[in-house]
Amino acid sequence: MEDFDIPQNKLADSAERVVDRALEEARRREHALLTNEHVCLAFAQAEWDMFGQVMRDLELNPHEILQALEEHLRLLPSVPGRELRVAPSTKLLFKLALLHASRCGRHTIEATDLFSAIFEETQGIPVSIIRRHGIEPEALVTRLATRMRDHELQEERMKKRFELPPFLKHFATNLNQLARQDKIPPVFGRDAETLRGVYASGGIGFLHDMLEAAGGTNVFADVKRQSVQGTTELILARAPDVIVEVGVDTASAQARNLRAWDTLGSVPAVRSHRIYVLRGDDLMNPGPRVAQAIRRIAEVLHPEAF
Repeated sequence: MEDFDIPQNKLADSAERVVDRALEEARRREHALLTNEHVCLAFAQAEWDMFGQVMRDLELNPHEILQALEEHLRLLPSVPGRELRVAPSTKLLFKLALLHASRCGRHTIEATDLFSAIFEETQGIPVSIIRRHGIEPEALVTRLATRMRDHELQEERMKKRFELPPFLKHFATNLNQLARQDKIPPVFGRDAETLRGVYASGGIGFLHDMLEAAGGTNVFADVKRQSVQGTTELILARAPDVIVEVGVDTASAQARNLRAWDTLGSVPAVRSHRIYVLRGDDLMNPGPRVAQAIRRIAEVLHPEAF
């Protein structure tokens, strides 16, 4: 397959995840060209939180936008056996994304740079879809930039929150920081970038309760413990239709961690690309924002209802 006319090392982990998903979608549909629509769909799947937030900020239903993209791709002709190539417009997209990253002071392309570049063009299917809903692409680009600034500020606040006071840094161990870096065993989660040490919600506890309140069925509901160590064999046997991971990973760590699931291609959630990472304290700690957390889970479990 042709390349994207940019050096491979210019793709950050989050962008690589989107590219991998876009290529997989194009090959699965037996399309001859990788297009901006494949990239846009892949961003929505890999970065659902950001995609959904930006669309809702513009009073758009993210599921309707996603469905419109799916319908367009469904109408493209299948060409079995032909080598997949990158469309010229998509090569231009990557150059625009690199320029966008450079303007933001970064040397590599993040997933959001690709998404922004799609709507910096005045033409294309994604642009026409949002225009049908009364939104100009400039408004989406502006909203995405605002969301990214908010996200960076939140990351900075989280970093400060988990840092030790200066007078303790030289001789104390910061357990909060180690936990954030997955260097001590979590109650829920798994080892970074692998499927070792998977700890899922059992049939009791606040995560289980939130899942049921969101209209989901916990595949480990029969295990009356707060957490269950999920071996590969157990995950294959329980065969979840949707996998929801919760945590406070950065976007780049999230992209690397999601790749680990590709080894379990027979699991329905993996096969249908229904693996979601939801970040935020509202999902990690029971508190006054529990209603917000339940809604976020419900949106990925039952997108047709939103």
